[in-house]
Amino acid sequence: MQNKLIVGLGNPGPEYHGQRHNIGMMVLEGFSLPWKNKFNGRYASTLWQNVKVHLLLPQTFMNLSGQAVAPAMQFFQLRPEDLIVVHDDLDFPFGALAFKKGGSPAGHNGLKSIIEHLGSSDFYRVRLGIGRPTGPRSLGEDAMARWVLSRFAPDEDLPPLLEDARAAVQCLVQEGMAIASNKFARRKV
Repeated sequence: MQNKLIVGLGNPGPEYHGQRHNIGMMVLEGFSLPWKNKFNGRYASTLWQNVKVHLLLPQTFMNLSGQAVAPAMQFFQLRPEDLIVVHDDLDFPFGALAFKKGGSPAGHNGLKSIIEHLGSSDFYRVRLGIGRPTGPRSLGEDAMARWVLSRFAPDEDLPPLLEDARAAVQCLVQEGMAIASNKFARRKV
């Protein structure tokens, strides 16, 4: 039987709930599973067809996500290609959903930490667009930090994106990246 680890990135604690940076966590929290504390995170497991799926919500801060992911990977004896990370992406407008395997962290500190702890970037990513700030105060690292730690606007219809992302993750596990991309990848402009 295959084993997969799916990680939803975000920051722990109620003060971060609902922020753009936590969209990866929000996706996995939508699966109705019994969660327990394990691997420096909240952990659940289930069976999707013939695949044993382990879900992990790191309870480290974003830039330390690898401290939760690496122990789970070691415990289940998984390879990087058995890992799927669901995360926010500034490079896509809100509502976009994309898949990627491998590559650089592109400035995402959660991905950077995972790559450092695993010694590999050869894992799958489900990238969810959160857009970028606009206007005169939208440039620089401070503006980006404020943006990812901000909450979604009322006119951003988050529930359908989260629902699609959950279906996309299941499709990626069960049918592979090509089929998942054909069914779910979208770039909104």
